Amino acid sequence: MRKIFALLACAALMFSCGGSTANNSECNKGCDAKEPAEVVKITSAEFAAKVADINSEWKYLGDKPAVVDFYADWCPPCRMIAPVLDEIAKENPNIYVYKVNIDDCPDIAKAYNVVSIPTLLFIPMSGEPVREVGFLTKGVIENIIKEHLLR
Repeated sequence: MRKIFALLACAALMFSCGGSTANNSECNKGCDAKEPAEVVKITSAEFAAKVADINSEWKYLGDKPAVVDFYADWCPPCRMIAPVLDEIAKENPNIYVYKVNIDDCPDIAKAYNVVSIPTLLFIPMSGEPVREVGFLTKGVIENIIKEHLLR
């Protein structure tokens, strides 16, 4: 059964690449397997380098849109949303998903007026971020990503 599946997968790849086994760089770009993205926990210093400098006017520093989850380890809704964000990160390699622990990074939480957790910041490549507070379902998060980040 595995051999049949492998044969079918190879045939599908060959067909999608024009039936040629030649080194076609444009096709190979689309056929390369990529590692799924994952949620990245970041510190205040990493936030300043990857997301924004809290001491200046808002300017996103990333090279693709991002979702920032402000959370705490002791927060039950934060623990509930964590696996949802793991799935979102794996299914959307075209966005970053960052986690900022408000107990470890109170400066970042204060700068973005995070008074309730979880707070999610949806950051498009340009423009202002969109803030959502509280537990959100996967479907709601996906809709916000489609509407605000992947336009």
